[in-house]
Amino acid sequence: MRKGNLKKACSFALALCLLTQMPPVIPGQSGGQIVQAATVYNNAKVASVTGEGDAVIRGGREAVIYDSDRKSNVLSLGGGAFGSGWLQLPELFKSGCKDGFAIKMRIKLDSSAAQYSRIFQFAPIAFGSGNSSSYSSADISMDLNNKTAFRASIFAGKDGTENDNKHRSIFTLSAAPDTDWHELAAVYRPTGASYYLDGEELSKSGEGADDLAATCASLFGEGLLSSYTYCGIGHSLYNDNDLRAKIDDVEFYAYPITISNGPDQLKPVEPTLYYTFEEDTITEGEPSADPESGRAPDGTALTSVPSLQAVSPDGTLTAKFWRDGNGRYYYSVNKMSEGIESVVIQPSRLGLVTNTEDLSSGFGTDPAGTVKEYDETYKMPYGKHMTIRNHYTEVTDRHAPCL
Repeated sequence: MRKGNLKKACSFALALCLLTQMPPVIPGQSGGQIVQAATVYNNAKVASVTGEGDAVIRGGREAVIYDSDRKSNVLSLGGGAFGSGWLQLPELFKSGCKDGFAIKMRIKLDSSAAQYSRIFQFAPIAFGSGNSSSYSSADISMDLNNKTAFRASIFAGKDGTENDNKHRSIFTLSAAPDTDWHELAAVYRPTGASYYLDGEELSKSGEGADDLAATCASLFGEGLLSSYTYCGIGHSLYNDNDLRAKIDDVEFYAYPITISNGPDQLKPVEPTLYYTFEEDTITEGEPSADPESGRAPDGTALTSVPSLQAVSPDGTLTAKFWRDGNGRYYYSVNKMSEGIESVVIQPSRLGLVTNTEDLSSGFGTDPAGTVKEYDETYKMPYGKHMTIRNHYTEVTDRHAPCL
């Protein structure tokens, strides 16, 4: 009885989602023209113009658009939630970068970009898995802070960090986020780090600024940098909202470079990796067979069940199953419109709870489900259209409880 009731509840909820055409609840960015409306950007690969190492567009609220100010294609990140849209970079520090490294990009922030959104972050543990109770996980990042000034941090370690002035440095920079296009650069060396906006070096303030040299010495001197394998733009080690911005000309150098905006500006040698987002560098994304990490609106950590993901026959609606650590199941629905995928229904609990039975948790981790497309017609007894086409995708999840 338990399995049958849950099956009916899940099937009804997902069939309803896939048959109903609902408008997105989160608007996408404006101010650009979609390059290819039919392109699926989620999981799309972006080839580097120099070197070897693809970046991957992740999330769902992102698109490559033509920007009239830049007069080129740019990556538009929709922000609004954790995991909504970001750029996954390849492992950047395989070579060790013993003398230092640099990252440079063009960026235009949206006015509604959330506080503390990460512009870039490199870490030795997966995004979303950081210790959010103490914010002590190892990372190298730059974020929007409270939007009154940019903030940068270097926490040197392989997971957590020692709480001393040789492994942690966090400080504010002498520039505030705005909505103009800027060239942003950060250069890291064993002796310290420098940050630049449009070629001008930014000053650092706060107690952590005094610890920068010692922290960089630990990062490079203790051989920690090569463990920072999770690298991204617009995404957080914790559960902060993804960045809402436009990004272009992302350059990574496996060595430190000199930044200047004067007449004698140094032209560095070719970047190690360089992403321009032009059409010929992008390979359309395909659904991933790997589980995704996500969060429910209340912050509960979730893992997707790829075998139960379903797409409506016209390709516009995607329903996903999610599971939490207590054997509870959730579903979510996204809608694709003009090349941008938006959230229609955030991860929501499935199941029934009665006065005598709880059919919402305690289920096993191995679903036995099916995804099937139906295309049929039926006759109406009266009305303007007598023959109705019933075309939909159905998900059936048969689950045994954990006893």
